[in-house]
Amino acid sequence: MYRFALVGLCLFASLGAAAENAAKGSAETSTDSTASATIDQILATAATYQTASGTFVQKTYRRDEADAQAGTTHDGTFYLRRPQAYDVTFTKPDDAEYVLRLISDGSQQWTVEQIFSDQIPDVSTRAVEAGEGMGQQLARLMRFDRAALAESFTLREELLPEAQKPSGIRVHLMPRDPELAAQLGTVQVDLTAAGRVASIVIDDPQGNRTVLTILSLEYDAPLPAGVFTWPAP
Repeated sequence: MYRFALVGLCLFASLGAAAENAAKGSAETSTDSTASATIDQILATAATYQTASGTFVQKTYRRDEADAQAGTTHDGTFYLRRPQAYDVTFTKPDDAEYVLRLISDGSQQWTVEQIFSDQIPDVSTRAVEAGEGMGQQLARLMRFDRAALAESFTLREELLPEAQKPSGIRVHLMPRDPELAAQLGTVQVDLTAAGRVASIVIDDPQGNRTVLTILSLEYDAPLPAGVFTWPAP
């Protein structure tokens, strides 16, 4: 579930960068080719950024649940740095003590989980191996180009009809690698007519739906000290 959020955040960083400007510059037609051209413009602009940071809310629930509010909600902050460094923190609105951090400097990965504030956090670490599944997918996404996305996903873009709210562009991504598909399922990113990311929806093969809502975003802003690494005990 948390790794899915990383994928979604990287997709947001790549598709959300300067999307508004790209959308304003696109022709107002209902052709998929127009949507594809707009996405190319967005990706080209996103490739000029080195870092992205912001806050989000993640909601996970069963797709067959009538009441989506019965799922699990996490608040979060994220820092991404090309080519594949990330630092994402998850907290629970109803549990002030719980903290989970997923960290990578591009060569090492750390998972740091704090269940109770008065206890030592549980920390696991491992090297980012060549060809390592999720880490490599994140690296490709953070390259911010169509060729990189196409290495991992089959892409399909469409312009949403005006009657559908929010109208704009919908990007469908289907994992090419069977192992990744078994974990991730499908990804859908909706951009509004103004070019802003409206939602990122990840449906996994186990019947779960994860919805990411980005609350704030900055590109190439100064980052706090201590991100992308975990100090040795």
